[in-house]
Formats: sequence, structure tokens, C-alpha cells
Amino acid sequence: MIVGAFTGLLGPGGIQMISRHTAAVLTAFTAARGRPGRVLSLNDPPGIHELAVDGYAFRFEGFGRHKGRFTLAVASAARRTSLAYIGHPNLAPFGLLLRLVRPAARYAVATYGIDVWERLPFPGRLGLRGASIVTVLSAFTGERMIAAQRLDRRKVRLVPPALDPTLLRSATAGDDARTALPAGRVLLTVARLAASERPKGVDTVVHALPRVLEAVPDTLYVVVGDGDDRPELERLAEESGVAQRVVFAGTKVGEELATYY
Repeated sequence: MIVGAFTGLLGPGGIQMISRHTAAVLTAFTAARGRPGRVLSLNDPPGIHELAVDGYAFRFEGFGRHKGRFTLAVASAARRTSLAYIGHPNLAPFGLLLRLVRPAARYAVATYGIDVWERLPFPGRLGLRGASIVTVLSAFTGERMIAAQRLDRRKVRLVPPALDPTLLRSATAGDDARTALPAGRVLLTVARLAASERPKGVDTVVHALPRVLEAVPDTLYVVVGDGDDRPELERLAEESGVAQRVVFAGTKVGEELATYY
């Protein structure tokens, strides 16, 4: 059996999107090889759910944040598991549980960014070290993780995230978003603008923009998203003298979001 263990598959967010893509690929992978698979999600509502990504349908079981039931499900599946994909470093210790039940099993752990920049609690570090592969979204995060978790760099694989294929198909020529923006070459960030998520770096880009504009005068920085940090970021753009070259577009979804990409 091949098992996918995730923090969440429903709702908005980059990690959720990457998790949905991965769950769909895992399901297609197991079906093509005639092998059983199971997809588990800790934080989604209890019960069986169905999703599809660009025609790749899959089913998964949610556990409503009940860690005890989730742990029992992983332990039960472990008896038949040859390979597991663990979709967040917070779940890395479940790889140790898997190996405890079935020592021959292998597992991979997905990481994203600041979740692994600093030293994890011992079970998390041990879970990462026991993995066959640990994926990262950027080389920068890979280096930070290797140093912070004292991880063997031979295990680390760079796997950048993809845009949802349905999102790409929605972005048609002559879209409204492009025509509504001032002329220039666009630098785009799509993110929640929460003060707790400052490491995403919108403020860093705004700070750097005066120097960018010296080299590329028609640069336009477009920020899609909203949150409690937006007023502070808008103030920063004013103070940095780049407010005319920064567009805070607010929250966009569906086809409207696609046009910004």
C-alpha cells in the first residue's frame, strides 16, 4: 500500500493546493500500478471526501483534528505500507511510527519554508532524518533546513510547486487584470497578508523596490491577497517612495485570480 498523510486538503492556501496536487498524483500512481492506496488528512472534517484535480479524482479520509484517531489510522495502514508521503514536517514523527510497525517501509516528507528554518523539536528532527527523501520548494529553504535540522543533504530534493492546470487554462488573452494595471513589467506575489506571515517577504520586496526601479524603471509590483498586515505594507510603500509602483489588488479567486497570473 502507498499512503499519503496530510495536514489538510480542503480550503484555500498554498500548502493545501500542493497537497491536493500530490494526493491526486499518488492516487493515479497507485491505480496505474494496480496497488492499493490510502489518503489521510488530519485537519479536514471527519469522514470520506472526494476531490478532483484536472480530472484526477481521489478520495480521502478526514479526522477533524483528532490526533488520536489519525495516529491509529496511520498505525493501522502501516502494516501494509511500503511507501508513505508525509505532507508536512509537523507530521514527520508519523514516519517513525510507520517504520516502527514496518521497518522495511520508506517515507518522504514535504517541507515548505519557515516551518524548517529553525530547529524542530527532537521528534520532528528525528522524523526528517529517518526519511528517504525530504522535499523543499527552494534551494534557500533546503540550505536553511540542512543546517537547522542537521540533515543529510543527499536526502534533499528540490520540487518547486506548480500552478493548478485549471487555473492556467482560465487565464485568457486580453484579460481584465492586465488592462487594469499601469504599464510595466509585473512582479507578482499572491499570499495572505498576515503579520504572522511576514517571512513571506512582501515587505522585503517593497524595501528593495527603489533599487529595482533604478535598474528596471517600469517594474510594477502587484500584491494579490489581504490580511491584517496590509495597512502596514501600504504605509511602507509610501515611506519607501514606491507607492505608485505597488498595487495592492486585494483578494482574488477563480478566473479573476488566474488573470493576474
